[in-house]
Amino acid sequence: EIEIVVAAVVLFPTTPALCFLVVLFLFLFRLVLFLFRLVLFFLFRLDANVDPHEVSKFDYDWWDPAGPAAPLHALNSARVKFIRSCLEPAAAAARQREQNATTTSTPTTKRKNQLPLSGLRVLDVGCGGGILAEPLARLGARVTGIDASAGGPEAAAEHAAADPAVAARLDYRPSTSLGELLASEDASAAVTCINLL
Repeated sequence: EIEIVVAAVVLFPTTPALCFLVVLFLFLFRLVLFLFRLVLFFLFRLDANVDPHEVSKFDYDWWDPAGPAAPLHALNSARVKFIRSCLEPAAAAARQREQNATTTSTPTTKRKNQLPLSGLRVLDVGCGGGILAEPLARLGARVTGIDASAGGPEAAAEHAAADPAVAARLDYRPSTSLGELLASEDASAAVTCINLL
């Protein structure tokens, strides 16, 4: 910024009004940037927008295909298929980056038993009982699921424990601090936010 002001003074030494406009523009730009960051900070403070009574409505048996989550189960195979098709190129790129970091002399080959989303990190916002997160983990992704309720992540972890290989790729957290979580997660993580009101 100082360089721009100095350049304006050098290029237009007889027009102090232009120098003033450049300084004013820089100030206003920084102010707008600060306000934008402030708005984002408060938007991602979900805990301020969570109604405990509303959240308690989602403490039910998530894995009963005939229960309250039946519509989610009915849609899940189509959702997973679509999300997989969108994320497979990113997963392949992540695997390629990982392979390039470990070795530079061997050609890239796909392992026979390699899962399609292996190498990819996914943040599932509003994971509920893990109905979407668990299939993504079965496809090889490392999934962090967060939900405003404590019951949803507990039910998800309990269900995933039946398959230790999948459970090892899942991390469920009752959380509403999306901003802090996004800051702490790998920047290359994909984010899903399905059926979150």
